[in-house]
Amino acid sequence: MSKNDNLLKAVYIEWEDSTMRNQIWNDIKTVLSDTSNNTIKTLGYLISEDKLSYGVCTCLYIDDEDVKVGGVWRIPKGCVKKIKIINGY
Repeated sequence: MSKNDNLLKAVYIEWEDSTMRNQIWNDIKTVLSDTSNNTIKTLGYLISEDKLSYGVCTCLYIDDEDVKVGGVWRIPKGCVKKIKIINGY
């Protein structure tokens, strides 16, 4: 994906998030057998991209003088399974 051409465009990103068990003590056999991660689906606006990550916001306000963003996520590229530009937004 070209860095500057897609900034401030709507995107769909599917990515793997890390997990953590809530229990203090865990049976090691159970821990080693559970290799699942959480698949997250994020809709937002691409506000930045570098070699390591995508910056995405869920809210975007643009006026004549300024751009304001809210709900900002930094998603590591190594976790991304799919990214798609949503045309028309």
